[in-house]
Amino acid sequence: MAEDISDKLESIKIVAQEYADQSVGSLTVATTHTQARYVLPNTILNFTRKFNNISFHMQQGSPVDICENLSKGKVDLAIASEGMDSYDNLIVIPCFRWNRTIVARPDHPLASSAPLTLEKLSQYPLVTYTRGFTGRYQLGNAFANQGLTPDIRFTASDADTIKAYVRMKLGVGVISSLAYDIDVDSDLVAIDASHLFEPTVTKFALKRGVSIRSYMYGFMKLFSPHLTDSLINQALSTKSNAEVTEIFSKIDIPHY
Repeated sequence: MAEDISDKLESIKIVAQEYADQSVGSLTVATTHTQARYVLPNTILNFTRKFNNISFHMQQGSPVDICENLSKGKVDLAIASEGMDSYDNLIVIPCFRWNRTIVARPDHPLASSAPLTLEKLSQYPLVTYTRGFTGRYQLGNAFANQGLTPDIRFTASDADTIKAYVRMKLGVGVISSLAYDIDVDSDLVAIDASHLFEPTVTKFALKRGVSIRSYMYGFMKLFSPHLTDSLINQALSTKSNAEVTEIFSKIDIPHY
């Protein structure tokens, strides 16, 4: 009860500040390496141009760290693909779907072996994300559903490290399709793996009961253009994430 009262008092302060001056403020976003490195740059650039009096702060961490910081009110907004749904005090809003890409050295057998199958992948050492990061559980499920056991030789929390170890011949990389940069990674062969795995959804999370300022609406719509003020407000008015899921089940979530 005390925590709820504290949240409401903080919301009153935020609303009062917005009425006083809507052109100034700060926005702190917690997210993972993949979102920070590969997805957010254009959004942040456009946001800072549109809201040039708003200071922007980013915190990177694991999905657990991100959700904990948001749950405790240390950040304004969280962006991740994992771990958010288990927090009852967070409102979770889907942003977009994405899938996976296999990265390999040009001299690797998979680079010239089509079509790609899970059975072929299981024959080689894999380099991929640490558990709890970037849809890792879906990778394991896909192999398990076919009675296969992947040879996961090395894991890391970010795609740049994974690609570095692929270059060192430690194995074949399984990364988010968001994380392959054709200019930077031209020395690696990218193989589409979207037919092998279920898509993963990147999501926003907001702390339930906390008022959000106008520029937060602006940031969310820049990051995820299918969102509208009306959709965001519907999500904010819900009492559970089951209700949020119901709202967005009728919306076509874009594929990145």
